[in-house]
Amino acid sequence: MIISVARPEVPSSPTVNSRAMRLDVLRVIESRTDMLQLDEESFLERAQVAGSLSWDEIEQAGTGERILFEDGPLTNLSARYLYAARWVGDRGRPGPLSSIVVIEATPQLPLPPRDVQARDAAQDVLIITWMPPEENLDGSRPARVVGYNVYRRRRGELPFTGPLNGASPVAGTEFTDRSFDYGTEYEFMVRSVASVAANDLRESTDSVVVTITPRDVFPPDPPEGLTVASANGLVSLFWTPNSESDIAGYNIYRADSLSESEAAWRKINPSLHVLTTFRDDRVEPGRRYYYRVTAVDRAGNESRPSVTVSQEVVPEASSCLHLEEKFRKRSIQVRAGRHVNDRRGNWDRHGDHLSWRDVR
Repeated sequence: MIISVARPEVPSSPTVNSRAMRLDVLRVIESRTDMLQLDEESFLERAQVAGSLSWDEIEQAGTGERILFEDGPLTNLSARYLYAARWVGDRGRPGPLSSIVVIEATPQLPLPPRDVQARDAAQDVLIITWMPPEENLDGSRPARVVGYNVYRRRRGELPFTGPLNGASPVAGTEFTDRSFDYGTEYEFMVRSVASVAANDLRESTDSVVVTITPRDVFPPDPPEGLTVASANGLVSLFWTPNSESDIAGYNIYRADSLSESEAAWRKINPSLHVLTTFRDDRVEPGRRYYYRVTAVDRAGNESRPSVTVSQEVVPEASSCLHLEEKFRKRSIQVRAGRHVNDRRGNWDRHGDHLSWRDVR
């Protein structure tokens, strides 16, 4: 049985007239056929202390949070249980009694799930699995399970909040969690859910709590759509951006032959390349080069290489000028940054501009 009590905002009580040192949980066990008496005097006459929480334990809960007290295991499932709580000061004087709650156990409530496990399954995916219980609290079989509720909290947080699966219990024995942060330690717990009456779903006690710190060890997919072209003595690469949300950039590799070993592929980007285009200017005209690209995520995981593409380097374009008759209609080819002597003068090329200088 789990009892929750609101944590006080300050560690003192005017009624107790001293510092609140502990919380006592009082319990009455009676037959379900007894007349139900909920007045404070009758309750205190019959109650026994089921347990206490020290102030140090209470301080672990934040202000405004509820404090949980677990009573059990219960041995008489056919009985009626009455609970209340009160603060006790450092002088041993009790404070006022809380409201009294009445609980009648459900003997055929299922046991909690078995063998709960949590694992990294894929990029941004945690899988929680468990085994169904074999019997109910009273030992009857099969377990009356209609589903399961999955709970998560950060390590050190108390208590577990609402189920990750929302209002609808999980029908199977597996749950996928996609809303976590890598590197954060989490605790998971699962409860069996039973239907005891129309519109009345009840949970089992907690399963064993399992802990996991998700790690991103999953590389991105290889880049797709890699194409290559060459012009003016350069090689240009283009590819489609990866769809993963944590892509940090790309690496570009080059080899001189398709039959080269893995060790011969050389990374030609000095740092992680964030664009999806790349220009290789350290090439020789007329030679053929082979290229492939990998994707890298923020955790440093590198994908498998893309498809391999190759390209022969096209030399820088030449300009050709047909001279007039007085220059005997000869064709003169001038490359960028160079000049040609035509006996009568020099032809020079700067970019796409040709000029002639008479030197006679």
